[in-house]
Amino acid sequence: MDSDIEQTAGGVKKRQDVQSERILDLKGEYPVLFIFSDKKHVEYIETILGPIEGVLFTKDYPQFRPVRISEDTDCDEHFGKSFEELARTCVAAIVVLDGGRPNVWYEYGFLRALDKPLILLQSKGATINVKAFYEYQNRKSGLTEGQFEKMQNPNLGYFSFLSDRAGVRILTVDRRAKWGTKEHPYEVVKSYMDKIKSRIMDDVTESKVESTEGSVVVHFDRYRQLLSQVYSYRFDVSQFDGDDLKQCYEEAKAIEEESGSRLPSETYTSMAALYETLAERVDWRDVKKIANFKRRAIGIYEELMDTEYDVNKRANVQVRLGNCLYKLALYEDERENRKKAIKAYQEALKVYTRQRFPMDYAMTQNNLGTAYSTLAEVEAKAANCKKAIKAYQEALKVYTRQRFPMDYAMTQNNLGNAYSTLAEVEAKAANCKKAIKAYQEALKFFTEREYTELHRLVASNLARCLSFCES
Repeated sequence: MDSDIEQTAGGVKKRQDVQSERILDLKGEYPVLFIFSDKKHVEYIETILGPIEGVLFTKDYPQFRPVRISEDTDCDEHFGKSFEELARTCVAAIVVLDGGRPNVWYEYGFLRALDKPLILLQSKGATINVKAFYEYQNRKSGLTEGQFEKMQNPNLGYFSFLSDRAGVRILTVDRRAKWGTKEHPYEVVKSYMDKIKSRIMDDVTESKVESTEGSVVVHFDRYRQLLSQVYSYRFDVSQFDGDDLKQCYEEAKAIEEESGSRLPSETYTSMAALYETLAERVDWRDVKKIANFKRRAIGIYEELMDTEYDVNKRANVQVRLGNCLYKLALYEDERENRKKAIKAYQEALKVYTRQRFPMDYAMTQNNLGTAYSTLAEVEAKAANCKKAIKAYQEALKVYTRQRFPMDYAMTQNNLGNAYSTLAEVEAKAANCKKAIKAYQEALKFFTEREYTELHRLVASNLARCLSFCES
């Protein structure tokens, strides 16, 4: 997301504006769980979650995908097999101890038993919400109203409440600190993520090697070395260039030819993702080089569509292909690449149904909407805007404000843009009203303090829409 907000490539102002006001859903491959007490127990929780979630949307960590787990999650999903599966497949977890709720301790313990890399946080002045234990359907267990009102929640003293603290380090954040100061949640988490990144990389690489050990019997040590190199690039984007990736790709092809085995598609999707990362690192004025890296990524994705037969993996490749085509359209063949992106998303949605894969469905629908919305800038404005609106509305059936607030706000911003553009050609008053409502919904979550850049983005879109509506 951060890369989309800051993108200024192409040298054409119109394209810059189009890209800056719409948000493509670009979630990383590796889930990082966010464990916390929800807002009814910790009113200020978003002042902590917002900044630390922002860490995972920077160019330094494009491979990570934040996944929120709180008491607002449905109970069956929260404490059942779904949570346990998330815990086992995540690469790390960030646990906010404020509130001291039972779900936080349970999930923290489960993750620690799995020996997952953990970042434990508590804010200055954090308390345990003891009063909540006395409340059940508005009844105060054994207390008078006056006694309940006088009750004070005790300060959260982590080391006083756990008998075994060996090897545990709690990071203290100041939710009132200014951006850039060392105690601000963003700076604290960013610094610690840098420290544990190598361990996460080792865990991911080892798991990938173990999962493919049986499929590449010949030259396995050679493949293991290749995989370690590729994943080391995934977690340190400063240590490779285009020539390095070309060598990795050629080595992969050589291993396949000599072993007679087809390497897992993840090996190639990782290389394609690295080409995309290289494109983000290039000076925005070097359009030719950026487009070249994106075309190389697209070539790998298209090649995989001819060799990958697993329908779920094919859908994943289609989404990646669509995202890359969408971004390539900023630099060349805008109309044609938008249409190709749309086709790729539509193919993915044949597998990513709302019933079977709700999160993938919502992400793909959001991106499909964004592709239609930007295509509307160059042709069939009304028709494409309406298709964009329909796609965003489908995404919002999954991205609810209660369960996925950030995704909800991002999609509402995009929906606002689609209605605003549609208002240029038909039903101006009605569509302006819908656009304004969508922007206002996004701003309920993207507050200026917690999400400064995103607040500025949506507020700018809202101001532009209001100006147009009044003209």
